[in-house]
Amino acid sequence: MCCVEIWKPIPEWEDLYQASSHGRIKSEDRVSTYVQGFSSVTRCRKGVILKHIKMTTGYWGVILCREGTRCYVAVHKLVTATFYGQRPLGLVTRHLDGDVDNNRLENLVYGTAQENADDRQKHGRTCRGEQHPRAVLTDFQVDELRRLYAETQATTRVLAQHFGVSSVRVSQLLRGGSRP
Repeated sequence: MCCVEIWKPIPEWEDLYQASSHGRIKSEDRVSTYVQGFSSVTRCRKGVILKHIKMTTGYWGVILCREGTRCYVAVHKLVTATFYGQRPLGLVTRHLDGDVDNNRLENLVYGTAQENADDRQKHGRTCRGEQHPRAVLTDFQVDELRRLYAETQATTRVLAQHFGVSSVRVSQLLRGGSRP
């Protein structure tokens, strides 16, 4: 791992923000002028490291402001754009170690959606089987259901009652369908 933290201006935000190779975002020193009462006030603000916010997507983001407009931007997208350039059309940002909390430069690369899906599978972060939020049966129960069907030729209705699912779901599982 690289020990030296490198800061570079973020494309399209050059005068306002910088991204670091360690996955941090900071604001630049800036001078702002605003009206207070009947006079205008000029204020110098020292740049600060921005607080990361967990977004609804599960990724870390920051709030960037320009001319009074705020927007939430994912940290991994800012770091890759800063150090690798604009994301090529059709590619996504991948976290090589599968940890979306690790936004260090050496953990981020551009890749295809398929490569990203393969990464999730490799790191066990896919929502399949009993990991799916709506899963009713465990992987063990699905294997048991299939074994019982093969050995006893029980009807889907009987298996559905035994496992507490619909007979349609049992049919899907017996045909090799997914396991949620």
